[in-house]
Amino acid sequence: MATMNNHGNNRQVTAVPPTNSSKQAAPQPKTVDTQSVLKRLQSELMHLMMSDESGISAFPEEDNIFIWKGTISGSKETVFEGTEYKLSLSFPNDYPFKPPKVKFETGCFHPNVDVYGTICLDILQNYPDFDTKSPWRTKHKFTSKHPSSSTLEQSRR
Repeated sequence: MATMNNHGNNRQVTAVPPTNSSKQAAPQPKTVDTQSVLKRLQSELMHLMMSDESGISAFPEEDNIFIWKGTISGSKETVFEGTEYKLSLSFPNDYPFKPPKVKFETGCFHPNVDVYGTICLDILQNYPDFDTKSPWRTKHKFTSKHPSSSTLEQSRR
């Protein structure tokens, strides 16, 4: 797999989805043009900036659109009210075929977050569950599979 430097050079990246059965024919690798990935990230950033979603923000680092810093504010009338959680997001070069790595930089006491700030959810490890067309669909898939995570979801509102 090719890597990309911080200057946005146009290189091809290959993503190979896993197979569920050894009896299936080997899938054809998906080729991702890094310019497409850059456009996708820019589009998602613009969508986030234009949305009326309060209590959540994220921006790329100055020199690397693949690394973002974000903030989630705790929801009102919860134990998280008044707390801001800092996050780091690292998007792979073959995004959206693989999900970003997300880590809490601020300590967070939650059953799905380990002591290092790593979010421990199958959807982030098993990327076929990650919806390449819409991260919001991924959110809905996640909440339907993990109803006990409502506290984390409420903290995003």
